[in-house]
Amino acid sequence: MDALAVGFWGAYFGVAAVAFLAAAIPLAQGLPRVALLMAAAPFLNSPYVLAALGGFPGGPDLNLRIQSVTALFNSLALSGLMLLMLRTRGWVWRLWGASVLVVLAVAALSWSLPPRSGMLLATGYATFCTLVALALLFSRRALRHHRLAWLAVASVGSVSLGLVLTAWIAANSPGVPWPAHAVTALVVSAHELCMAFAVWSQFSHLAELRLVRAYGSGYDPVTRMRSLETAGNLINSVFATRGSETVGTIVVTVANLYAFENLHGRAEHNQALFVLATRLRNAVPRGVQMCRLGNDVFLLLLRGETSDRHLLDVALRVHERLSQPLTLGVGERPSEVRVGAHQWVPDFGIGVLAVPPDLNRAAAVNTARGMSRTALAYRSRIARYSAQQGDVLEVALPAAATR
Repeated sequence: MDALAVGFWGAYFGVAAVAFLAAAIPLAQGLPRVALLMAAAPFLNSPYVLAALGGFPGGPDLNLRIQSVTALFNSLALSGLMLLMLRTRGWVWRLWGASVLVVLAVAALSWSLPPRSGMLLATGYATFCTLVALALLFSRRALRHHRLAWLAVASVGSVSLGLVLTAWIAANSPGVPWPAHAVTALVVSAHELCMAFAVWSQFSHLAELRLVRAYGSGYDPVTRMRSLETAGNLINSVFATRGSETVGTIVVTVANLYAFENLHGRAEHNQALFVLATRLRNAVPRGVQMCRLGNDVFLLLLRGETSDRHLLDVALRVHERLSQPLTLGVGERPSEVRVGAHQWVPDFGIGVLAVPPDLNRAAAVNTARGMSRTALAYRSRIARYSAQQGDVLEVALPAAATR
């Protein structure tokens, strides 16, 4: 095989590996069904592709037999997975169950033929099944009005084309030019990406639903944080288990959020809150506990590494992310966000406090909150408490941040 062809197929197996490993994300969030759906496509398709390329030991005939079996099994399994993603009626499942008998008959017939002819028969049947599925997607009762309709079409279409191309490569190997390998690798990679994105788009709300069920009204869906109602429980859980540790406390107060809501309305206020919370979440290290202390106040609690230098580094990263202008629009769809768009710059203050073990939790949070309001009068918008001087000091911004 040409070196360029090896490179393209290596890229495909890299995509398949990433898609397979990405299934660990929903699995860690307690969603095993979603993890199974995400891992199924790369797990099923990779052996088929490897057999089509002659990668199994045992010679060409054995690889053609493996390709025949995997083509039939994958057509059955992937169609079942697609039905699991949708609200499928009972008669459709009964029809799918009947197709299992047809697959077994085709598999028996393909094994009675020579390896090359059996592979072409099995791949031809699998391609026929995908073309039927593609035709059903364009029918009146299909997914035309579903948000994942065109993604399903792209996924099934790439499967059909990929089956044809891989069968042609297996039947004419080793004299296949590298551009054919490149096109085939891109097509099957597109299928892997479409399947992973479709599964996550369909079921990503389940991860948030678990938080809603766990915290109820104590979970804020706009910022995706613990709300004021359960902030006390979060603070108590962090400070109660600190022992002799210092707890890093950072409070962010957004001063102009209330005025922004009065000027532009609730919808734009919610969008601004959503973007601010996302930026805040992306700016802090892993393991930081976050919640809302009010409509315009965010609380960050850090355990472990809570030196003054570390807390100031986190505060500077938060300042850098939140100080960027927000582009807000009136559109209801993501593609319409810039319709009537305008920019808004949040005015915020950051209070930084390393809470020693002997300081009361309520006093610590209130002190940090007061420092964040004091920081609104500072040019840098960051205030910290100096235990050495016993006073609140302004934190100077780096030279690059003041330009």
